[in-house]
Amino acid sequence: MEEVKSTMSRHIGLILAGLAMLAAMGCGKPPVEKIQAADRAMQAAQSAEAREYAADALLSAEEVMERAQAAKAKQDSKFALFRSYGDVGIMYDSASALASEAEAKAKAEKERIRAEVAAELTRIDSMITATGQALAEAPRGKGTKADLELMKASLDAIVSAFAAAKADFDAGRYRPVQAKLAAIANDITNLTAEIEAAKQKVGKR
Repeated sequence: MEEVKSTMSRHIGLILAGLAMLAAMGCGKPPVEKIQAADRAMQAAQSAEAREYAADALLSAEEVMERAQAAKAKQDSKFALFRSYGDVGIMYDSASALASEAEAKAKAEKERIRAEVAAELTRIDSMITATGQALAEAPRGKGTKADLELMKASLDAIVSAFAAAKADFDAGRYRPVQAKLAAIANDITNLTAEIEAAKQKVGKR
C-alpha cells in the first residue's frame, strides 16, 4: 500500500512539474517593454506632425500597431497555459521601427518645406516692394485717380495677406503658407498688369 502511495505521489509530482513547465513555456508574459517602446515611438511620430508631413509612413506604422494590439488581445483571451507572445513582440518591434521611420520622414519633409517657403516669402516680399514702388510712380492724370485708389486698396490687401502668411510661417504652419503665397503671387501679377495698363492709358492721351 505504501508503495502504491509513493508511486502515486511521484506521478502527481511529475504531472505538477510538467504543468509548471508548460506554464513557463506556453504562458509567458506580454512584452510590456516592447509595447511601451512602440507607444513612445508612435507618440514621437505624432509630435513630429507625421500625420501632415509623412502620412503614408505613419499609416503603415498604425496598421502594424493595430495588428500587434489585436494579436496581444487574442493571446490575452486564451487560457494561461496556451498563451504565447513571441510573435506579438516581433509585431510591436516592427511598429516601433515604422513609427521611428515616420518621425524621421516627417522632420525631413517639414524642414524641406520650411526652406522652400522661406525662399518664397523673400521673393514675394521683394515683389510687393517693387509693386508698391511702381504704384507710387504711376502717372496721375485725368481719369486715373479712381483706378489708382482701387489699386492702392488691392496692394493694401496683398500686404495684409502677406503679413498673415508670415505669421503662419513663424508659427510653424508651413503647408498652409504655400497655398497663401501662391494666391498672393497671382494677385501681385494681376496688380502689376493693372498698373502697367494705367501707364499706357495715360501715355495715349
